[in-house]
Amino acid sequence: MTTTRPVRLHPLVFLDEGEDVTIGRRDIDSYVVFPADGARAVERLAAGSSPDEVGAWYAAAYGVELDVADLMATLAELDFVVAGCEPVALPALVRWQRLGRAVFSPLGWAVMAGLVALAGLVMASDRHYRPHVRHLFFTDSLLAMDLALFAATIPLIIVHESFHVLAGRRLGLNSSLSLGWRAWFLVVETHLDGLVSVPRRSRYLPMLAGMVADTVMIAALTLGAYAADRAGAPQLVGAVGLAAAFGGVLRLVWQLLVFMRTDVYYLIATVFQTVDVHAVARARLADDVRRLLRLDPRHDPTRWHPRDLAVSAWYRWVLLGGFALMASMTAWALIPALVRVTRMAAARFADPSASWWLAADAALFIVLNLAQFVIPTVLGARRWWRVRHSQGARS
Repeated sequence: MTTTRPVRLHPLVFLDEGEDVTIGRRDIDSYVVFPADGARAVERLAAGSSPDEVGAWYAAAYGVELDVADLMATLAELDFVVAGCEPVALPALVRWQRLGRAVFSPLGWAVMAGLVALAGLVMASDRHYRPHVRHLFFTDSLLAMDLALFAATIPLIIVHESFHVLAGRRLGLNSSLSLGWRAWFLVVETHLDGLVSVPRRSRYLPMLAGMVADTVMIAALTLGAYAADRAGAPQLVGAVGLAAAFGGVLRLVWQLLVFMRTDVYYLIATVFQTVDVHAVARARLADDVRRLLRLDPRHDPTRWHPRDLAVSAWYRWVLLGGFALMASMTAWALIPALVRVTRMAAARFADPSASWWLAADAALFIVLNLAQFVIPTVLGARRWWRVRHSQGARS
């Protein structure tokens, strides 16, 4: 590559964050962090200066030589450089940007707040509509209950992730939604790589948008159940809505379990600009326990990033709060649900006069739920065994 002529670069975005500058192409979500002086050099290349001219400018400005060849190789590797006869990339067309702006407009926020407020009034006036584990048991068929909740959960998860996407699209980011598999589980994933190219304060809403969606959907399902009951619809209609709403409450609480690296965790990490505060907080908690046992700490605080060390002073208690919340949620919802299901299944197996289909229903329910845990465990154990066996064979 000649260094005496200007090079063509694709349209780039520059986000100055003090000592570092994020540079990237939003159309392909390719980003890199440069020191401020290096970013200034890239800006001059983008403005039309040749690599040699940029090198001379850098030496005059900073008193050291710039490795122009290495800089150009890095830019080419990131696909920032227009290669040969390749056309210059056009600004990415961000679909659904208007919809994202409409959803999170003042009117959109007012509508969502109104739904939540109305649902709150309904819950306050009639305890039947308050979230409770009993709402999960809206039918005598355990299998039908399981399948109906699964069918209701998938669309709600998609809405949750779609709010993340729309919150990113409103900023002009090429955020996307995809379906994937983890082991045997279908998952919905949101890609928000472009968040690194917008100011830090603009990243908060895309991170929290899923929780906004969960809150609104809980309210909408509760109001729908209330309206269906008042209109004289079949009781099952409102019951399914309340069951789905209760599942939404569990997912909303789950986001507060920061030890699971949830949306709230990434919000904290972004707001306080940490590197890996989660690992540091866990290490500090482990050392706290060792001190209580009059043992020497195992970790050296000087090896931690100063920002992580400062934030972990209080974040480790947030981490503990997440575990406490998990225990509370287990006691409030999971254990009562498990006890009730166990009693229902045991009663059907023990009662010889019970209909055969009720026993079959319970058996299929148990098999279906156990399979969700047994199959991934078996597959994981097989992968582990194969890796260990192959390593042993090589040695």
